[in-house]
Formats: sequence, C-alpha cells, structure tokens
Amino acid sequence: MDGEEPSELCERVLGVAAGDGTDPRLERCGIGLDAARNLCARLVDRGGRRCAAGEGSRRCWRSARQRLASRQSSAAPAKVAWTKCHSDLGPFQCGTVQVPLDYNQPNGATISLALVRLPASDPAHRIGSLFLNPGGPGGSGVDCALFAGPFLYNDSVRAHFDLVGFDPRGIARSTALRCFGTPKQWGPIFTPFAFPSTSAEEVQWMNADLYLDSNCAQRGGKIADHMSTANVARDLDQLRQAVGDEQLTYAGVSYGTMIGRTYANMFPGNVRALVIDGVLDPIAWTTGSGDASTVPFSTRLHSDIGAQATLEEFFRLCDAGTCAFGPNSATRFKALATA
Repeated sequence: MDGEEPSELCERVLGVAAGDGTDPRLERCGIGLDAARNLCARLVDRGGRRCAAGEGSRRCWRSARQRLASRQSSAAPAKVAWTKCHSDLGPFQCGTVQVPLDYNQPNGATISLALVRLPASDPAHRIGSLFLNPGGPGGSGVDCALFAGPFLYNDSVRAHFDLVGFDPRGIARSTALRCFGTPKQWGPIFTPFAFPSTSAEEVQWMNADLYLDSNCAQRGGKIADHMSTANVARDLDQLRQAVGDEQLTYAGVSYGTMIGRTYANMFPGNVRALVIDGVLDPIAWTTGSGDASTVPFSTRLHSDIGAQATLEEFFRLCDAGTCAFGPNSATRFKALATA
C-alpha cells in the first residue's frame, strides 16, 4: 500500500470479499470496513495524500485515520429549523441539531444540541454567525446569548452577525448529563462553606465530591463518556454547517478559549475568525507536566494565585479610593469571612 494514490489504495483496500466484511489489510490497520469507506471517500474527495514510500502502510493508514477523526463530521447535518422563542427578551429564535453521540460511530446513536440566535439587525449586510461560549466547563451558551449577547457586542457587530449560543453536549437544554433522579438527592453535594479551611471541612468536601462522582457513574449514562473538548469542537463544526456558514466565527472566554483553540487545531481550514479571552494554558488544562494524576487542573492553572492577586488588587483600590468596604478592606473581609 506504500506509495499509492488514494484512489488506487482505496480500490485495493475495499476489494473485500462478500461475506464477513473483513480484510487482513484493514485488520492490520485497525480499521473497520465502514470506517475505511468513509476514510477513502474523504481522501479521494480532498485529493488525499500519497503514503510515502518507506513510511509503512500501518503508519500511513493510522495517520490517515487520525486526520479523519480530526475532521470527522459524518454527513452534513440538516439545517436548523428556527422557531421564535424568548420574545420577552428580544427577537430570538431557537432550534436543535442532532449530532452523533460517538463520532467513531457516526451512524449510531445521536444526541440533541440546543441553540438560540439573535438575527443580525442588518440582514442585507449580514456576514454570518458569531458563536458564543461563556466557559465553564458547563456554561450555557444559550443563556450567554440570551442575557449577555445583546450587551456584549456593539451595534456594528450586531448588524453584521447573528449571535448564536449553544449548550454543549451534556449541558442544560442539550442532551444532558443527569446524575440525580430527584432534586432531593442533590443535598449532600452542597457544603455549608464555600471552600474548606479545616481538616474536617476538607473531609466533608471530599465526601461531597465522591457522592457526586458515584451518582454520575450510576445514572449519567453513555453521554458521560463522550463529553470531551474534542467532541464539543466536532459538535461546533456540525453547528457551523447547520446554520449554513462556510467558516466559523467564534468568541469564547475562559474554558471557551480551550474549545476555540481545539477547533482551530482540528479544523484549521474551517476558521474565519476566533476571539478568545481569558486564555487557558492548554497543557496545564489537559495533560499537565507530569503531574496530571496528582494535581487538580485548577491548581495546575494557578487559579488560586490569580484569584488571590485579584482580591488583593481589589483591597488596594478600595483603600485608595472611596470604596464603601474601606478603609482596611482586607481586615474587614477577613472578619466577614470568618463570622
């Protein structure tokens, strides 16, 4: 298979005898027949690339499979059927898009993604859609578009772009991760303090986390295994197509920056413009630097240092001005926190 053009390679690989639908060449590469057909179609449609001599068929096909996974969207989704909604907040429209639960099985089970849009105020000069994500993970893009979108962007942006918010998979109005059967079961996850400051509180905090983890493992269902950032990026590419945009225009803050950068790396040819604010360190967020299994991601991000620095800057500005919390705002804050 080395050195063959995609069309020639695919013709050979797909020359599978009728019956069990397998072929030693596919098995060696770990590729099923359906996946191979999809892969070949994409390689041929996009011009493919030659599997360089000496690279080895296994490595060549593995690389091709990775490229397929990175842009795997299966068939283009149906266009969104928009309907009027939230009329008390503005001329909003709502819709849903069905996407694969597992992008390795594009013809398998599907989930629903909820969207809302505020149409461009100057349709004649509309450029496209501006997708919004407020971060989290777990933030609702629908809520962001409804309650923040109209105020975050100036008249020029509003004139040229539909503001589109979406709830990521597992979140809110989309097919959601449900860890509890009734609201009463939530109780043990809420501690009477915002953050543990004693050994006893630390134990209570950990028990609350373990309780949540146990319930999600018990009731969360299949979606719990398919809520990665990469899958959210794949979903975003489906949504881009569903609203009819050739390329993505996106604005994300905090964790939303991770979604935007992941999308740009997986679908570089599909990006029109990205705005990312409050950028996360992608290594600290994901694998860490050899400490991913022992140090929480928020610690790796130095969130504690940033939060403390921000609080101290508030105290400084408060004491230097006419803040109602000053003077001696740090002392007053400590007294309030320990009351």
